[in-house]
Amino acid sequence: YNRSWPEIVYAMYNATSTMVYDDPNMVSVKASSSEKLVDLSGVDICFHTSLLPNARARDADTITYLAKDYTNVSSSYTVPLPYDYCVGDTETEWLPNSWPGGNVYNLDKNASFTSSNVVKGFPMFPAKESDGLYVTPEHDKDSDETIVSLSPAEMSLPFGNDPTVVQISVAASSTVGYISEELASYFAQYFSIQDYGIQHSSSLTEVQKVELKTVVDKLQDLLWSTGFMANAATMSGWTEPNPDTMPPAAESNYWFTDGGYTDGPAAAQAIARYQQRYGTSTPIKLIISNQNYYTDNNNNIINYFSYSGNEGIEPGAFIWPMGVGEGPQTNPQMSKQIFGEAMSAEELSGLFEPVSGTNLTMAVLPVATTVDNGESVFV
Repeated sequence: YNRSWPEIVYAMYNATSTMVYDDPNMVSVKASSSEKLVDLSGVDICFHTSLLPNARARDADTITYLAKDYTNVSSSYTVPLPYDYCVGDTETEWLPNSWPGGNVYNLDKNASFTSSNVVKGFPMFPAKESDGLYVTPEHDKDSDETIVSLSPAEMSLPFGNDPTVVQISVAASSTVGYISEELASYFAQYFSIQDYGIQHSSSLTEVQKVELKTVVDKLQDLLWSTGFMANAATMSGWTEPNPDTMPPAAESNYWFTDGGYTDGPAAAQAIARYQQRYGTSTPIKLIISNQNYYTDNNNNIINYFSYSGNEGIEPGAFIWPMGVGEGPQTNPQMSKQIFGEAMSAEELSGLFEPVSGTNLTMAVLPVATTVDNGESVFV
């Protein structure tokens, strides 16, 4: 499958729909209101994914840095952005419903990743006081790198603005997108965590640390020079149902990875969607499903509240999440705090009760209120 997450998932859907359900057309079905099951009338289905802040177009030897304001390179994003694709009864839309523009730089195809300035200035692990949501990309002044600005209108809407169910599913589940060398800062942030682990290992000698660090650097350079793991993430220029026909990435394409790298349970986006459609005057009842494979995964819940891990950090501001490098989190992100109340890890753990006959637990949390508009939420 050419180390391609789109090709792997497409093959799974194709085999299941054809061999089990005798429905070979399923892989071409659009993620649209007209295709939603009648039984789900009145239910919005939202697929949560993460938009990557920058990406290389390898064949063109360019890199595009997405920015809050594409006319200001100093507003280039440093973290993935949460996006949902929502299918309602009569319409489909992205949440948020606008897209960032970006700035395109030429790259030196002969430069190695670790010796280039392609991610210079971006936040790397461990956390530093200077870390923030925005950065000015730095490049070699003596090179022939030039810059072109692309407005949101000049960027290409994802998947031809008419995605299939498979394409949206792939975009929302690219779990190992961080090993795609095309996603320069995201790729480097993942490896900065590995470097930190090596340097602070108690089981390695100083010589072994140097040797292992050299191996890691060479691996990054190898991936960067070959594009070997490019499609571990999902490129939005994929427009036909079969990813075999996917064209090379262009400067105007967006890239996606698993939604868990911006918000695992996707509660923040779900509440935003509800408030967008129904206002903020009615209390919300919310069920959060949180997998318990990782023992510290309650971070997924406590991040929505004020707690020791986000002390002094405004909701939506830059943060290295608790447990980064030790669990499922591999990158910095925007703070997911959406509730004004404080909660400690001990308080949260004390609320859980076992579900008889299973390895599951459940908890009813104290009534929470949203930070922006004070709406009550029952979780």
